Amino acid sequence: MSFSTTLYTLVLAAVSFGGMTACSSLVQSQSGVPIAIKNNLPMPVREAVVGSPAPEFELAKPDGTKVSLKDLAGKPAVLIFWTAWCPSCKAEAPRVNQLAAEYKDRGVRVLGINIGEGLARVKEGIKDFDIKYEVVRDADAQVAEIYKVVGTPTVVFLDNKGIVRYFGNKLPADYAVRLDKLFDSESESKTASVANDEYKGEKIVKTEVEWRKELTPAQFHVLREKGTERAYTGEYTDNHEHGIYHCAACGLRLFSSDAKFESGTGWASFYQPIAAVNVMEETDVSLGESRTEVLCSRCGSHLGHVFDDGPKPTGLRYCINSIALKFEKQK
Repeated sequence: MSFSTTLYTLVLAAVSFGGMTACSSLVQSQSGVPIAIKNNLPMPVREAVVGSPAPEFELAKPDGTKVSLKDLAGKPAVLIFWTAWCPSCKAEAPRVNQLAAEYKDRGVRVLGINIGEGLARVKEGIKDFDIKYEVVRDADAQVAEIYKVVGTPTVVFLDNKGIVRYFGNKLPADYAVRLDKLFDSESESKTASVANDEYKGEKIVKTEVEWRKELTPAQFHVLREKGTERAYTGEYTDNHEHGIYHCAACGLRLFSSDAKFESGTGWASFYQPIAAVNVMEETDVSLGESRTEVLCSRCGSHLGHVFDDGPKPTGLRYCINSIALKFEKQK
């Protein structure tokens, strides 16, 4: 048995023994030796990936048919990195099946990318998970590596121009809203503000020392240390004026008053951001339960959390700290 095979077997055994809810995976280095990925950690949003052109690839389906990134061009696409031994991948498969069915007539391509497993195991996984979407094999994990995949499942959204717009360990609760906004604006309805205010991918990176000099202690605690202001104390909780809410750290336009609603929770609440790409999401397990943290896409500052108990049309509630925002009144 080779070193690579031995390491792969040991990691699979460790994952199975631990009963993790978020699976580990292996990504091979350029030398071909698998690298064990840390287990039981929340999947980070990969800032180096989101907002960047999707890396090229060409992979084969179980029947040998080749699929490349060029085949996905022109419409939004969804990539699902998975392994047949991963229980979280199996749990996510029905939701991906639903997405594939809902968006098939609109041309959205859903592609399941299996990482590093043999053909027989891939076929078993397709049957066991009841996968209804296309599957290709990343046999040597090279595509997983260039996409910076660190665990399975990993979900990637590409817009119609091949730009990565979402990277996470599961389908976001508002996947329909996000996908709808990834179609070409000339053929799909968008609000005027989204076309002008969509985040373009630039980053603002500063040291924590620099942020401390620019922010008040209270702002720094929330924005940079992921703190939370007390309920009903925020400046904008009961703000009913018309305008735009910017990131208090970098000024990126995040939310419109048109999407603000009274949630009764004690925090400013919105049912959607100005544009889906203007905010990032990460899994937060700091309180012993899994929540979805919301961050500014440009500077990475903590804003609050998003929940799936909001009003129509999205069904979402972006629960945002007022101190993380700066309001610009408009006529």
